Order: sequence, then C-alpha cells, then structure tokens
Amino acid sequence: MAQCSVCSNSRAKEINRWLLLGRQGPDVATEFGFKAQTIRWHLRNHLPWRSRRAPKPETIMEELDVLEFELRRLTVLASCGEAIGGAIQALTARRALIELRARLEGKLDATHKKLALASRAPEGEFEVVFENGRPRTVEKQ
Repeated sequence: MAQCSVCSNSRAKEINRWLLLGRQGPDVATEFGFKAQTIRWHLRNHLPWRSRRAPKPETIMEELDVLEFELRRLTVLASCGEAIGGAIQALTARRALIELRARLEGKLDATHKKLALASRAPEGEFEVVFENGRPRTVEKQ
C-alpha cells in the first residue's frame, strides 16, 4: 500500500500546522509543491477535518462531537509545535458550559457520573437502594 506523499514529506508537521490553522489547500499545495487534490485528500483522511459548511450544533451530543473534533485538532497542532494553552482553556470553558446545559436539561446528574441521554434512558421507574454501603439503581417493583 502506498504511503501518503504528504505524511512522508520531511515538512509534514509544517504542512499539517498550516492546514489546521486555516490556510487554504491550494495555497498550501503551491507553497510545498503538491497538487491541490493531494493536499485535500491528506486533510480529509489524515487530519481532523470538519466541513466549514457543517450545520451549527443544536443538541448536546452535536456540541460534544464538535468539542471532540476541536480537541483532536488541537492535539495534532501541539504535535506540530504550536502553543495551544489558551485554546485548551477555551475548550475547557466550553465543556463546562455543555455540562451545565446538560444538567439544566436533566441529561447529566449532579455527581458527573452518569450521562443519561433521553434517547438512551431506560424506561420505567427506578429507585436507589444501598447494598454494603454503596448505592445501586434498581427497577421499582
């Protein structure tokens, strides 16, 4: 199997850095001597990529997907030598807001232990019982 010509390039980290910081593929291709199609393929298959035309997240799960994408993007940027401290702080604040919204919507309990999304929540009535000093959720009888 042929290896990606961008990944095997000696300047791969610099190319990745440019792409993840928002430089346009054709500009990167010209600068580093690649075809625009090669750069586009590398971006979509070997780097965290999300279409700029993607709809804005509306649900908590969609927001979490965007947050996960941003974390993957920042991880690659850090491996390319980019300072990401401020971006990580912003990401942490966004995570806290998502948690708060989930709590307000009743999808996250106060102990941070369970994410019980409405679409996955079990049906029926449940109660908490204590066995050997530990709480356990059981179906009401």
